[in-house]
Amino acid sequence: MNNFHNTCGGQKTTEISKRDPSTAQGGERSWENRRRLPRVLTRLISQGLIVSFLLLTFLASIIFIRPNSPTNALINAEADIHHQKGIDAYNRGQYQVASGHLQRALVLRREVGNRAGEGATLNSLGIVYRSQGLYEQALECYSQALVIVREGGNRTGEGDTLNNIGVVYKSQGLYEQALKYFEQALVIKREVGDRAGEGTTLNNIGLVNWSLGNSEQALDHFQQALVIRYELGNLAEVGATFNDIGNLYWSQSLHKQALENYKQALVIFREVGDRSAEGAALNNIGVVYKHQGLYERALENYKKGLFIARDTGNKPLEERILENMEDIHSKMPVPQARQRLERYELI
Repeated sequence: MNNFHNTCGGQKTTEISKRDPSTAQGGERSWENRRRLPRVLTRLISQGLIVSFLLLTFLASIIFIRPNSPTNALINAEADIHHQKGIDAYNRGQYQVASGHLQRALVLRREVGNRAGEGATLNSLGIVYRSQGLYEQALECYSQALVIVREGGNRTGEGDTLNNIGVVYKSQGLYEQALKYFEQALVIKREVGDRAGEGTTLNNIGLVNWSLGNSEQALDHFQQALVIRYELGNLAEVGATFNDIGNLYWSQSLHKQALENYKQALVIFREVGDRSAEGAALNNIGVVYKHQGLYERALENYKKGLFIARDTGNKPLEERILENMEDIHSKMPVPQARQRLERYELI
């Protein structure tokens, strides 16, 4: 909102000089004119003030847009368009484009005083920043969003924002702080009956506990999340939880249990058509087989995962699989290993 500053200086006072002796002739008419002067000035000043008041009223009607006015609705509509474009760009991995649209939406929402929309856009912008590793900017957005959703009594939004803050702290390796926010979020998710959000937060608590070395608590939360995600039919998330449980068992050297969960995750990822997750699951299965000394089985899964990684343009996964394959080849007879590695690298 624009602030008006009073730029008017102090009023200047002009002293009317005494009658000049040279104007003595016609003195009566001069005196009458002087008596009329204040009345004329008063009328002119009054008219000038009225004009100024009308002008200021007109300007105010332009600058200070009334709530629910047609102009207000148009600005909100434009903000919605930029917000959605930001989300679409984020889903395509175009983070700079996404942040540009979301920042524009934020400006528009603030311009019309749309606090609920402002909070939603701040949350989305925080997610974009977090995905780029810009954790301080993400936390700033989430902190502002948290104030707004609490101000409006939006408990669902508060739970979402607390969970998002926890994700940032988890990404930074600040697990105790992350756990504090996840636990607050979980209370609210259960209070408002947000089952999908409850499943997400339970899974996040599982991940944090795993990182803290609390394996039993981690498994318990993963299993609770799994039940909810199955209940809601969120298969992609079911697959993600199976993969997380597999990682937990792998870290405990429980390779059989890890393999079982990785295979269940693979089936689901294929069913929902998540190619990147499918490639990652194949890599995980290959790692278990490699550790068990079943090199041919490991290579078979690595080969499938490598094809997917290249097909989807997932360079980090491709590099990881090639490193795993090279590790297997180092354990095989040299000519055979070299021949296999060269063939896979040239696919």
